[in-house]
Amino acid sequence: MKKILRILSLLLLVVPTGCDWLGPKAEPEVNMVLVYLAGNNNLSSYISNNITEIVGGYIPPMSNKNQQLLVFISLVGDDAVLRRYCCNKKGEVLYEDLKNYGEDFDACTPDALAQILDDAELICHPTHRTMLFSSHGSAWLPSGYYSHSTDASGAAEERLAVPVTKADYPHAAVNSIGQDADTGNELDITDFARIAGRYHWDSILIDCCYGGSVELAYELRSICDYLIGSAPEILGYGFPYKILLNELFNNRGEVGLKFICQKYYEMYYNQIGMEQSGCIALVDCSQLEALADICRDIVADRRSEMSSVKRGDIQPYHYVARKDYFFDLGHYYESFATAEQYRDLTTRLDAAVICKYATPKFLGVSIDHFSGLSTYIPKSSYVNLNAAYRQTSWNRKVKVLE
Repeated sequence: MKKILRILSLLLLVVPTGCDWLGPKAEPEVNMVLVYLAGNNNLSSYISNNITEIVGGYIPPMSNKNQQLLVFISLVGDDAVLRRYCCNKKGEVLYEDLKNYGEDFDACTPDALAQILDDAELICHPTHRTMLFSSHGSAWLPSGYYSHSTDASGAAEERLAVPVTKADYPHAAVNSIGQDADTGNELDITDFARIAGRYHWDSILIDCCYGGSVELAYELRSICDYLIGSAPEILGYGFPYKILLNELFNNRGEVGLKFICQKYYEMYYNQIGMEQSGCIALVDCSQLEALADICRDIVADRRSEMSSVKRGDIQPYHYVARKDYFFDLGHYYESFATAEQYRDLTTRLDAAVICKYATPKFLGVSIDHFSGLSTYIPKSSYVNLNAAYRQTSWNRKVKVLE
């Protein structure tokens, strides 16, 4: 008996305690979905309705620590809060305000975005991240340009535009997303990419107007795997929030994202009249560099032909004629590329835009061509706007404007 006990003692010295001898214990995966609702503006009531839709859909069970739903909420007249939602065993939705930022918190500054993302990271320690950003948006346009350019003539438009060169204004915003009505701030897309890019995102969904701009997508290409956005505007109802979270949590990846695009299209297609207006696309960001390469080569080879393109002949994504900044990318390049170049471009576009839907019209404008992405066609009288465009990452690569 003593011999047996001595053998067991020796074994205990050799075999580590616990189950470490099976190998290091894997850390559990945590899938965080952060819904960023910058609604301190005239979208406040719509975004409040979106929160109701979220609560009416899939909410992660309290017992499932692998799924974490955080919602940052900034609405008119309310304190900005970071809130966690879950449901109990009875299916009742519960929430906890993890942090209160106060009523005067401006969600559309670089510091605010950094604070929210850092707080979410510290709370969840995620291994997978998805962000849905909801607010106003104007893609790559300078901050304030879209809302203040109200005259049909380019000259008047330029007088109303904010200065965009570093010499005129050292902190000029080149691209804008989000809007705070109290401060007038709009978040520069380059700041958005820089700050959000401290973490890698499985997908980013842009519930803002003009989120399907190739200039915007290219700016975000290295910080997320997939991007969902709309080439034209988005009606106030926004995304189909009731079905979103089930797809983002339980069907993560292309399958779930394609389903979201399909449901977005169906939601707007089933409207009547002018509200039957919706365009959406899913972009594989790993393919955007190859798309930029082919666009750069076509521009370099066909610059003379490009300069003779009539903007009025290209599929527009603006229903207000004086705000003519967004056109269909594929249709634009088709108008000046050779047949062979356009075939190559179509191959690259199909690889980058892996899912797309469009209603027959958008606010009365016929959608006859839809590649899934918009782009800017320069106009000589838009001096300030062209100066801003030259600074975009897309133009620095493709060189539409030299």
